[in-house]
Amino acid sequence: MTLYLSEYKTFDSVQELNHHVDQWRNLTTATEFRVLWFVSNYAVKYPGAAHLKAATIAVGINVSTKTVYRALKSLAELGAIVKHVTTRPVSGGQGANIYTVQPCMSSRQEDAEPCESKPEASKTEKETASSIKLKKVLKNTYGASPCRPFYRRFKEFIASTIGGDQALVSRLFGVYKAHSTPMTKYGAFEEADVEHAGYEALRASVMACKTKRIRNIAGYYSSVFDRILDLLVIKKTRELLLEQ
Repeated sequence: MTLYLSEYKTFDSVQELNHHVDQWRNLTTATEFRVLWFVSNYAVKYPGAAHLKAATIAVGINVSTKTVYRALKSLAELGAIVKHVTTRPVSGGQGANIYTVQPCMSSRQEDAEPCESKPEASKTEKETASSIKLKKVLKNTYGASPCRPFYRRFKEFIASTIGGDQALVSRLFGVYKAHSTPMTKYGAFEEADVEHAGYEALRASVMACKTKRIRNIAGYYSSVFDRILDLLVIKKTRELLLEQ
């Protein structure tokens, strides 16, 4: 697991990790920060990456597992952590997951502001995260531009909708890489399928940003991408079952 965790580290040193954890203090509730602090204590060997069960966190800070789940969900939405599911049980059970602490990039005041938007096609403007349909999300449409690097498509879409700030691009693409790497590492999923899912999640997040106040678009993107990857896993599982 230690070699596996090395691929998820988000900081170059423990000092950098501690600095960013402290920056999240004023952006979180007391319970959320206690959970974040506990996760960070397990994320020192590979700064920012920890492999934990919710039950372990609950015992460590003396709260219920339900409280931990709520806090983890809030931290993910805020962008303070990203959850990487390492086990997807077929029938019940809660295994350990990898949690990566994220850099604190903005203040509460900045996070509360809606994303700046730029004009684009009317069809795209009408789309939101909830409008994405399973068939549309999982249908790979990259065939028309096979030579166009995904990072370039990713960056250009952000620049054409909410601005081309490189820090934002890097943060969002970092979320994409954190989610996509485990999916493609051992060839379980086609890279093009995962890229398509990541791009659709980005589009949905940007559209949601135009219609509501998103405190942290990176956290929102992480949540949407995770849900779409769940759909991809379900689709893959069904295909394997049909082949048997």
